[in-house]
Amino acid sequence: MGYKLLISDLDGTLLDNSHQITTENLKAIRKLEKSGMKFVIATGRPIDMIKGYLEILDYDSPLICCNGAALYDAKGKILAIKQIQAEVLRGVIDLIKKCELEYVLYTMAGIVSEKRNERVLYIEKYNKKQKASNKAVIIIDENIYNNLEAYKVVKAFVSASEYSKLHKLRDELNYQFKEVEAVMSQRHILDIVDKHATKGNALLALADYLNIEPKDIAAIGDNYNDVTMLKEAGLAITVENAEDEIRNIADYVSKSNHCSGVAYAIEHFLDLT
Repeated sequence: MGYKLLISDLDGTLLDNSHQITTENLKAIRKLEKSGMKFVIATGRPIDMIKGYLEILDYDSPLICCNGAALYDAKGKILAIKQIQAEVLRGVIDLIKKCELEYVLYTMAGIVSEKRNERVLYIEKYNKKQKASNKAVIIIDENIYNNLEAYKVVKAFVSASEYSKLHKLRDELNYQFKEVEAVMSQRHILDIVDKHATKGNALLALADYLNIEPKDIAAIGDNYNDVTMLKEAGLAITVENAEDEIRNIADYVSKSNHCSGVAYAIEHFLDLT
C-alpha cells in the first residue's frame, strides 16, 4: 500500500556512525518528499541538538523530540509537551546519584546540569561545530535540585560505559516510579521521561494532527525507545544494526545505519509510485 508519512529515528538510524546524514539517505528523502510523502524525525534529542540536521534536510515537517515529550509543528511551534513533575524528578535524581551516575536535564529552556560533567563536555564539543544559531543552550545550575520548579523538564539523560549500572537504574526507576518511563535509547544511554511521553504516543498525536490514520504511517528505528513507534505504525522497519529484540518486531529489516539503511528502506519497502 502507499504510505503517507515516514517517521525516522535519528541516532543509529538516519545518521551514520560519524553522526552524518549520508548522500544516499538525503537523495532518497528528497525522492520520498517529491512523491508526496512526508518525512518526519522522531528523536531522543532536544530540538537544540538537531538544528544543523534540519538545515541539511531543508526540513519542513512536524518534529518529535525527547522521545515524544515534545511535539512541534512544521514551523517549530510547540504542539504538546509532557513534563516530568518536580517532586517526581527529585526522587529520580536521588536514585541516579545512589547508583553513582551523572545526569543532565533536557528542558524547554535548554540543557541543564549541576556541573560540567561528561555529557556537558560532549555538548560543548558539539557546539563548537555549529554556527551560533544552531548551538545548544547549556545552563549550569549548582542548585538545580531545589530549582526544578523553574524548569520545564521533559527528559533526564544518563550515560555510562558500565551497562550493568544503567540497566539496574532503568529497572529500579521503572519499579519505583510509575509516573516515568526509563528506556534505553542507545547501548550506553538511558532516557527518563514522563510515562506518557513515548514515540508511539507522539505518532498517534501526529496522525490526529495531520488527519491521517496510523496505518498510513511507516516508521524506522533501531533501539528500545523506538518500540512504541514501531508498534503503532502501519509499517515497522528497523535498520540492520538494531537490537535483536527490536528487529524481531519489524515487518522489514533494512541495511545498517552506516550503509544508508533509511535510503534502502525507502527504495525497497515503500511504494512511492
